[in-house]
Amino acid sequence: MKVRVSRIQERFPDLLPERIGSAETDVERVSPPAQADAASMVFVTDGKYLSEALASPAPILVVSFKEKAVLEKHPVANGRSILFSKNVKLAMALVKAEYFAHEKPLQAIGTIHPTAIIDPTAVLGMNVSVGPYSCIGEGVIIEDNVRVDASVVVEADCRIGKDSHLYSHVYIGPRTVVGERCRIMPHCTIGSEGFGFAHDERGRFHRIPQTGKVVLENDVEVGANSTIDRATFDVTRVGEGTKIDKHAHISHNCDIGKHCVMAGKFAVAGSTKIGDHFIAGGRVTVTDGITVVAGVEVAGLSGVQTSITAPGQYGGFPIQPVRDAL
Repeated sequence: MKVRVSRIQERFPDLLPERIGSAETDVERVSPPAQADAASMVFVTDGKYLSEALASPAPILVVSFKEKAVLEKHPVANGRSILFSKNVKLAMALVKAEYFAHEKPLQAIGTIHPTAIIDPTAVLGMNVSVGPYSCIGEGVIIEDNVRVDASVVVEADCRIGKDSHLYSHVYIGPRTVVGERCRIMPHCTIGSEGFGFAHDERGRFHRIPQTGKVVLENDVEVGANSTIDRATFDVTRVGEGTKIDKHAHISHNCDIGKHCVMAGKFAVAGSTKIGDHFIAGGRVTVTDGITVVAGVEVAGLSGVQTSITAPGQYGGFPIQPVRDAL
């Protein structure tokens, strides 16, 4: 669809507070400078791309205030709009999500595919869609505007918060709570049994039933093929706004803070507590039963085997401050 630059500014006045050029320019898509055409909006996330963006036919450019002095010395092409932002990358994320990232749904919004199996005790809100061959269990509550794609299983007594999206082949284990606006990508398993066993005097292992649950707070995203185990008795929790990349694993009884980011193949063992704003690079592993305070960043391929008691940047194995690990 076509969107006018004035409409975009009205929607994000704090993020795009200033403009030079036309207020009547329309665009249909977001493009990188090299692929921009006469219907493109280009976000110049790095000054090194500015010349290429200016040479493109894109009618709307979003640039950093750092480039304002340079741009004011050059006439703006007829019909072109240039918007200024303190955070161009954030502007791109929000504008693209608002206007230019609408996927065609597998199942029409607000409809139930005839092959879906929904327990009669389940409660579905307004505009819920359930795709082919999905199963919704006993006592499940699915709030308004939730999308459940094909071949999804939601076990008994789960709650899925409004505006969330369960992509195809997702499994949601019993008693799981998924908050609002969560995105669970294909082939994720949320709420599977934790890995808990007791052994006897003959060395044989006996399963410990995992009767707890998983709670994902609002705005959590879980990447494809990731797994989060339910607790032995209580809760495995992932805090509000946390983003988990693909092929990650969170073990039973863990407590992950708010607004954390874990890159691909991150893994944390059971009963570990991680504070808010934790950032982990790819293939970071964290051992069981430790505490990591808020504000910690861990470099990729590192192993965290002891508690971290001070915020900062860490790396290596054994884990140590980055300045020592390099």
